[in-house]
Amino acid sequence: MQSQQHLPQRRSFFGKLALLGSALLLAPFSRPRPARPGNPDTELQTQQTAYRLTPHIRKYYETAAR
Repeated sequence: MQSQQHLPQRRSFFGKLALLGSALLLAPFSRPRPARPGNPDTELQTQQTAYRLTPHIRKYYETAAR
């Protein structure tokens, strides 16, 4: 049997290939997510009008203020 020589260039190539493959695999996860479509003013109005002051909450506020 002949002894095989280890070529540093070959090891370097496979190391770079593994690094490139990992980078390509993780690339889609590094992009920022696009903003949600919609008007922020409309969403704010919806959130503000969604709160209802129910009778038991009103009673709590009245008693807590004393």
